[in-house]
Order: sequence, then structure tokens, then C-alpha cells
Amino acid sequence: MTEKKIIHALYKHYIGTTRHKCAVHNTTVLIAKSGEADFVTVSPSNYVTEVEVKVSRGDYLADFRNKPKKHYGYQNLAKGSGVSKWINYPNYFCFAVPEGMIKAADVPVQYGLIYISKTGALTIVRRPKILHRNKATSKNLETVAHLLSYKVTNLLK
Repeated sequence: MTEKKIIHALYKHYIGTTRHKCAVHNTTVLIAKSGEADFVTVSPSNYVTEVEVKVSRGDYLADFRNKPKKHYGYQNLAKGSGVSKWINYPNYFCFAVPEGMIKAADVPVQYGLIYISKTGALTIVRRPKILHRNKATSKNLETVAHLLSYKVTNLLK
């Protein structure tokens, strides 16, 4: 299973099925302080979901070793502490992985888990808990739209 196949399934789900306003992959938009996100989407109610794509168990485990401040912050947001410091962070956080690669029990309770099958079918194993209730602004949405159009333009070259 490749990252590209997982990203494709995420676009199909969030834009095609759930009709989110916009989505973009490999970006720092809206979550600049947490580093690059594999996939970011904005819901019709302007809530932001960050999806981290992992293609191996080792890659998944390394995310916690390499980004301890990010995960500590996200987990504390879910407990209601430090919201003002983390205002530009996503409202929800999920991992998207090949089907069966990790179990829901392996993932912090605040995070969601999405499986992608070999055929590209997406299954939400666990929905994420909300980390905070600050919504994306018009400026955030404009930036996502700009980045997405830039990525599409570059793909067509």
C-alpha cells in the first residue's frame, strides 16, 4: 500500500462522500506550528481535520518518537488545557493506514483511525474526539484553496 493510494482514498471520501469544503495534501496550512500534514480537510461547519498517513507499523511508531511535542499538545487539547496556545491546530486528528496495520487500541483515545483496504475502500474504525472548537477562518480557507489549485496546476505540467 502506498501513501498516494491512501491520499486518493481520503480525497474520494472527504470531498466526494462527505462533501467537505476543501482538502489538500502535504501542507502546513492551518497547522503550521505542528509541521507538515499529510492531509487536511475542512468540514462544512469549518472544522479542520488533520490526517496523518502511515504505510508501515514502524512509520506509525516513529511518529510518536519524532513528534512528541505535537502529540503531547494534541492529547492535552482534548483534555481542555492550553487551547489558546493551540488555536491554529486542527479540531480533529486521525491516522489513515492500510487495513489492519494497527488496531484502535494502539491509537491514543483522542485520535481517529481510518483503514484503507487494498481496493482503496475507506473504513472509519474510530472517529476522533474534538480537540478544540475554534473554527477555520475565511483566510484559512482561502489559503487551502490557493494551495490546492497550485498543486493541481503543477500536476498538469
